[in-house]
Amino acid sequence: MGPDILTAVQVAAQLGVSAQRVRFLATERGLGHHFGHVWAFTAADVEALRVKGIGGRKVKEVSP
Repeated sequence: MGPDILTAVQVAAQLGVSAQRVRFLATERGLGHHFGHVWAFTAADVEALRVKGIGGRKVKEVSP
């Protein structure tokens, strides 16, 4: 992809979530572009995900 375009995996790494979560939110919020099995995101898309929050379940702490 071009230097200004990011994949779902790259966006997930920036936001600290899974690529699956990124794709779900992109579909739900109408962000990014879908080309077959590949998702492409601009910096504006990433910022929109960051600003609106990523949500999801809280991770439970596991006691030893």
